[in-house]
Amino acid sequence: MPKGTFIDEKIMSDYGNWNVASDYARLKIMKQLYLADEYEIIATFGFSELIDELSVDIPLGVLKIRGFKRLIKALIMVIDNSKFAVKGTHKETLINLKKELKRYWKILPTLFVYKINQKNKTQELKLVEKEYNPALERVTEIKSEINEPLNRYDLIFTHREDFDPAKAKKQIADALKTKG
Repeated sequence: MPKGTFIDEKIMSDYGNWNVASDYARLKIMKQLYLADEYEIIATFGFSELIDELSVDIPLGVLKIRGFKRLIKALIMVIDNSKFAVKGTHKETLINLKKELKRYWKILPTLFVYKINQKNKTQELKLVEKEYNPALERVTEIKSEINEPLNRYDLIFTHREDFDPAKAKKQIADALKTKG
């Protein structure tokens, strides 16, 4: 991103102020990464908040599967929203991780079974723990692996010199002098 100057509480790029990269990263990448963390918690515990666990009547297995589905979808969205900015082997890594996530999406139905109680005529979702837990663990690892290419290409943290307040103050003063 081009260097800019701080004027009127907005950062003005040397090429104009029509750059939406930070908004894009915040909404299309960072929001999905945050939601992925929330969905991981739901896929693990069934609830994102402890208080909800005490008051919700939805079966735990249903909540976990819903959280797992959303986790996979959020990670696919992060990859889709960022792979254009990533190059070389890092882009290949993201593409391979997306393929693996899609495989987990396809096997989701094998991670649970419905038990039918003939006496009560009710249906209950049961997780196949020996399949579900390793799948969730791997998808959680994928979530972590996605961060490396994103960070390498400044989509999470930018690799730039530390902020110098004295230099910024001087830049503002100089801009004000030349502007008016």
